[in-house]
Amino acid sequence: MAEVNKQKTNTVIFRMFEELNQGKSSTAGRPIFDDIEICEIHFPGDLKCWAVFPAHEAEPNATREAGHIRTYAEVYNEQYLKFSAANCARSISIPSSSSPGSMARI
Repeated sequence: MAEVNKQKTNTVIFRMFEELNQGKSSTAGRPIFDDIEICEIHFPGDLKCWAVFPAHEAEPNATREAGHIRTYAEVYNEQYLKFSAANCARSISIPSSSSPGSMARI
């Protein structure tokens, strides 16, 4: 009978997050947000605990082991590539309000 691998692994999710830019906001007199990529790491068996880091921040354990700086995007490269491919596809799509069929005719 085959042995079942019951090893629990972390779930890594990359997302976009809006961060308030204080400098731009004070200059403009209104809130200005910058989009940043974040990495969420969820731990198995604990629904109330997860870690969130900027995707391009150095990951301390991997950096120490590799001897050079490695970011979360590099450590979890497979998940990051899937995220960036989906995010790129979304950023080049045409909004429904600007499609030719939705424009008011004169």
